[in-house]
Amino acid sequence: MYRMHHFPAFLPTGKLAGGAAYPWYTADALNSSTPLAPLGAFWELQGDLDVGGGNAFIYVKATEALAAGEVVSWKVAASSTVTASGSDTRKIVYAAGSLTVNAEVGNFLYIQNTTSNGGGSVLRRIRSNTATVITFGGADPNSPSGADDVDCLTLAATNGDVVSIIRPYQVQICTATTVPIGIALGTVTSGNYTIIQVAGLALAKVDGDTTDVTINLPCAPGAGGILFSNAAAAAGVEAYRGNSIFLPRVANTGAAALRPVEFNCFGNL
Repeated sequence: MYRMHHFPAFLPTGKLAGGAAYPWYTADALNSSTPLAPLGAFWELQGDLDVGGGNAFIYVKATEALAAGEVVSWKVAASSTVTASGSDTRKIVYAAGSLTVNAEVGNFLYIQNTTSNGGGSVLRRIRSNTATVITFGGADPNSPSGADDVDCLTLAATNGDVVSIIRPYQVQICTATTVPIGIALGTVTSGNYTIIQVAGLALAKVDGDTTDVTINLPCAPGAGGILFSNAAAAAGVEAYRGNSIFLPRVANTGAAALRPVEFNCFGNL
């Protein structure tokens, strides 16, 4: 679900800030270590084309370094299982390990719990994490004895229960098997916040080296967030394009390069 915001400029566009019209926003808005807008904010610019009117955007967090023109997708959920030893009603031990300390705070944890409340699916916000332990519950501040709060499980998860970390409004570089949701507008440091374009006119990395890219014939994303001619896309890639369309406005018969595309990824958001 989403709700479109109709503002003349949700954040000041490059043109309104005294710069060039494209890439619609200034570099500082496209690569910020602190959020400049709510994650998931989704808006369409109104007004003249010179200030970006008719183009649509979402504010997201990058989970890897991005470059201008790369197609991006939502971050793939990280799945593993529960290790019973060390897990309790307030936390689980994440069998896969290798988590960055507190990098998952605010994300969601799904537990296919076979014991809590007689078994069933559980969804909780992550409060803290180590490399292997994810905490989602704590002590009830209204309980003199420090009893479990409402986010705790009735019974601890069982060894081998499926768990998944879901990271809303975080993006990665699109591949041939992830669904595209937009295009990066500039250089973005991994872990920083950025504006991605989800519809309109943009410059995208387009590869015509394998098969020529023709004006107005749709492209599909492949490895590295690059658009390829449908004819050059590997088997199955089209299935992952989802309800999006990328129409090149300039042909390309050579290596990947920034080319203008008109596109729309609304159906994948």
